[in-house]
Amino acid sequence: MTEWVVVVPFKGAADAKSRLSGSFDNSSRAALALAFLVDTVSAVRAVPDVSSVLVVSNEQGLAADLAAAGQTPGRADVEPLVIADPGGGINAAIAAGLALARASAPGTWAAALTGDLAALRPSDLVEAFALAEAAASTGARRTFVHDREGSGTTMVAFAPGAESPTQFGVGSSAAHTSAGYRPLAVPAESSLRLDIDDADDLERARLLGLGEATQTALDEQVTPRSSDPARPPVPAPGAGRGRAR
Repeated sequence: MTEWVVVVPFKGAADAKSRLSGSFDNSSRAALALAFLVDTVSAVRAVPDVSSVLVVSNEQGLAADLAAAGQTPGRADVEPLVIADPGGGINAAIAAGLALARASAPGTWAAALTGDLAALRPSDLVEAFALAEAAASTGARRTFVHDREGSGTTMVAFAPGAESPTQFGVGSSAAHTSAGYRPLAVPAESSLRLDIDDADDLERARLLGLGEATQTALDEQVTPRSSDPARPPVPAPGAGRGRAR
């Protein structure tokens, strides 16, 4: 069986998700950012080929939050490990995680995911891994997944032994292509392509099926700002709960 190590950077909940500021106050955005991460990690842990998950962050108390996430459906033998963010931005954080992954398991495949995939389905990640493995057989040992809009990146993948700096940031899709990464033909409707940056993304994720932590945050913890009543920025309490992982 092919084994994968997955790295997820998390810069922290403070001042997180600024593009949601029109819909949520600071504390609510922080709660959502953490919930997005918990749901992303929970989905990753449910993938049979994943042997370990490394979260790169300096967020206080994050290990305890992710340990609680381990109580949701997933594999008990894959406990998330939180390692220190060295600073320098998302690509430096990913590099630190990949370096540790390579040192501890040099023969495994490796991937880095954004931590805001709150509707991620394990089956969609399985499909992407299969595409990456097939691409490597044709010489593409570094691959990536476009976000829904096509300009960003939600995942990069490396065959065993392949290394390269990642190019996350504004225009990352073009930057990864220029750096020699091959885009994977992940379907447009895949949950792996739906990272949540703004209220429209959150609504799309709600329709697709939010993870338990995000739905709970919306139902019980998050306070929306006043908005156009014809288009509420958050789902109704209970909507989307109980999505099968």
